[in-house]
Amino acid sequence: MKWLTAPLLALLAKAAFAQLPADFESKVDDVCKEWNKPNAPGGVVGVAVDGKLVLAKGYGLANIEAGMKNTADTVMDVGSVSKQFTAMCILLLEEEGKLSTSDDINKYLPEIPTFGQVVTIDHLMHMTSGLRDYLNIWVVEGYNFSDLRTPQQALETMVRQTGANSVPGAKWNYCNSGYMLLAEIVQRVSGKSLAVYAKSHIFDPLKMEQSHFETDESEVVPGRATSYAPTFPGKFAGLSSTLGVYGDGGVLTTLADLTKWHENFYNNKLGKGDSKLIDKMLQVGKLNGGQPTNYACGLTLDKSAGQDRVQHGGNWLGFNAMTARFPKKHVSIFTLGNDGTNLSSQFNTKIAELIFGTEKRSEPPVLTVSDDVLKRYPGTYLLPDGRAAEVTFEPGQLSIQLTGQQKFPIFPESETLFFLKVVQAKFEFKVDTGNKVTGAAIHQGGAQTELTLGKPYTVAKEDMEAFVGHYKGIDVPIDVDITLNGERLEVRQKGEVQPIKLVGKDRAMLATFAIVAVRDASGVVRAILVNTGRADGLKFLKSS
Repeated sequence: MKWLTAPLLALLAKAAFAQLPADFESKVDDVCKEWNKPNAPGGVVGVAVDGKLVLAKGYGLANIEAGMKNTADTVMDVGSVSKQFTAMCILLLEEEGKLSTSDDINKYLPEIPTFGQVVTIDHLMHMTSGLRDYLNIWVVEGYNFSDLRTPQQALETMVRQTGANSVPGAKWNYCNSGYMLLAEIVQRVSGKSLAVYAKSHIFDPLKMEQSHFETDESEVVPGRATSYAPTFPGKFAGLSSTLGVYGDGGVLTTLADLTKWHENFYNNKLGKGDSKLIDKMLQVGKLNGGQPTNYACGLTLDKSAGQDRVQHGGNWLGFNAMTARFPKKHVSIFTLGNDGTNLSSQFNTKIAELIFGTEKRSEPPVLTVSDDVLKRYPGTYLLPDGRAAEVTFEPGQLSIQLTGQQKFPIFPESETLFFLKVVQAKFEFKVDTGNKVTGAAIHQGGAQTELTLGKPYTVAKEDMEAFVGHYKGIDVPIDVDITLNGERLEVRQKGEVQPIKLVGKDRAMLATFAIVAVRDASGVVRAILVNTGRADGLKFLKSS
């Protein structure tokens, strides 16, 4: 494909969208300079205005070994950006009358346990099913994505589960299992694999000639980028996976094809060709109490640079992607990387700010609260999944640190309600009539998580000894051994040894996983539960 020269690009941009600066391309170059390094991977960037690519270019290398550069035509794996294509296939089948999104998934997937609850297709699409994430389960198992795993194995993982994260509709929780299961529903309902159905019903009608769901990584794809992970400064390791599961990911595509896909949201050519299909794609899910989430069908509806935005990111084994559409401005921004970072999201937001101006996020006014009040709150607040939030005090300032994360200051909106500036979240302290702190709550994304106030804890040897033993996985097909090595508690699995840190009696952390001990009536630890955030309550029974 022959691309327009930079001066003409600038003229087109000015004609199509008055706010696009004449030196826009050079400013984008500056934003993406971390991708633009010799002998290193990078990414590709596209900006579409009124359905036309006014900027499309590559940075860095698509393949280091071959010296192949990233260009406007490079084929990239977009990871979870793929979910919207899976959702569209489901909605097209509904339009054909072959299913309803209100259907119980057991109508099509009778083998999937739902624990006495009704999980619908709608729950899967909107991430409110309460089911555990199969990829997180595999990580707990120790799977490193180097061995072949198939859709059947993913299904078997879900079949063996003895519990869920929550009841359907109770909360929003990002879940790859939902879209893996949607891919299976497409196959069982249509009689065609998701890859075949998507080709005939999405990619071919929209002339997205360089796009498809990848089902075999050994397939030769001309112009395809390789993904990398940084090792030492200036050094990279090539990444590859034989994971054959798709639906939650797996789409290979280009800037030009993504532009065609985004344009279809303005002028639908799929299915019956009317706007109802698009309206349903953009319909956000609701929780059981009627509260709306901001997640539609493989798409997140939010704001960036002061504008309404429809976006989704993707991050898969070195590939990272962000696609964003600003519907009221008819502008789309695509940032797709192969460098093993998550710079695509950061670059996408910065490019939006170049176009629309820097977002002025409204924050509550900071209330002046005395140190006498602030001194009430320091302590350890325990989340239901086993993690802890540590609140600390310095004169005039409280800070919070969630297990496995950075420490951030929190600012008073009232004497009990505090907000963070780094994310849109609030931390509320619960106090009784005597101003004694009884617990706390995190408010984020329309959801509320209750925390209990933990007692001051000093690691005791008997608490470490209580964990020691051999454990058989029930939800995960592995056995693990927990041992006490001097003053260090360790877990051994598949020959690998990792340290466990106690954060309270019967509560520990393994890397970013929380572990909770379960005791019998006599006080002896008989099991442990592993919580990852996306897969909670994974049970291991103690045999010795």
